[in-house]
Amino acid sequence: MRKKDLVKRLYTIFVVFLVSFFVINVITSFIRYRVSYGEFLKVKSQYEEVKEKYEKKQILYEKLKKLKEGSEDR
Repeated sequence: MRKKDLVKRLYTIFVVFLVSFFVINVITSFIRYRVSYGEFLKVKSQYEEVKEKYEKKQILYEKLKKLKEGSEDR
């Protein structure tokens, strides 16, 4: 009887350990996901700002290039 109880307790402790490990793993994965997603949004907004500035400079460059070509034709 005592050996059965010991095995039962060890099995219960093992199952509790596995379940707690799984729960902790899920929680930390969720936290990492939230942090990664927040950083993604920050980088995405920075990318959009840089892209907008680049497009404006590209338009200005094209206009200056056309002006230069126009003055060379004369």
